[in-house]
Amino acid sequence: MAAIMNDEQQLTSDAFLHPDVRVDGTSVTRGSELAVSFGMNAESYDQYRPGYAPEAIDFITSRGHRLVLDVGCGTGILGAQLLAHGCSVLGVEPDARMAKAAIFKGLEVEVASFEDWEPAGRKFDAVVSGQAWHWIDPSQGQMRLAEALIPHGEVFLLWNIGSMSSSVAQALDAVYRDHQQEHLDAFSVVLGRGETARFDEFQELLRTDSAFGNISRDTWVWHREYSTDEWLSHLVTHPQHAALDVSDREPLFAAIRKALEDNHAGKVKMKYTTLVISARAIA
Repeated sequence: MAAIMNDEQQLTSDAFLHPDVRVDGTSVTRGSELAVSFGMNAESYDQYRPGYAPEAIDFITSRGHRLVLDVGCGTGILGAQLLAHGCSVLGVEPDARMAKAAIFKGLEVEVASFEDWEPAGRKFDAVVSGQAWHWIDPSQGQMRLAEALIPHGEVFLLWNIGSMSSSVAQALDAVYRDHQQEHLDAFSVVLGRGETARFDEFQELLRTDSAFGNISRDTWVWHREYSTDEWLSHLVTHPQHAALDVSDREPLFAAIRKALEDNHAGKVKMKYTTLVISARAIA
């Protein structure tokens, strides 16, 4: 049974620190060089970025959707979960390096930005976008959604919102401050360092679009534990960490390693909340 919550503040216990109370930050600009840099570390991205709660996948696939368009499919993390449930998945991905990994998993992928991609008359039962919709121009994106969906087809926008124990978060914040990197990737909800107000905006844009109805918001909580090595490999899949000069990254990562191994058993325990904003095409 889906746990439906409208306020992400409900999603964390006292043991975990909600991302909105962390340091503020500014997202990487849509369309910037950093925004299309993920393919530099495609293998690590595929291995260490989180998948999506099984209940969220069931929520999508139990509605009978079989032909699915995956917008910003990346390395196929979401698409592979849908493939395993019997869906046929076409991915649209602007980075050929990321697309290569998705193709290896069995997805068909067309390399293009979603704004420039041409449906060419093709229609889909559902359109999904995992951890990617914030990279899409929302006005153009919603027009594409309406074009690509069959009558009464559905759209599912997914994100993982991360939070970590307050003791680990405080220890890592101290390391970042010591290295003058306190705003590094401060926008990343996956790292537990971002803000969640943008999801309200995406939901409202769908609600006010006459092409869509039945807007809903559902969440499922799950957990993943990272070793120190896994956490550092995870960090380089985030644009601003990846863009650090070696002379800055090496001492920062060494200090993170020391903080985790000396005081936290070399582990980062993450609570992830998979958030799904869904809507149904009116016609």
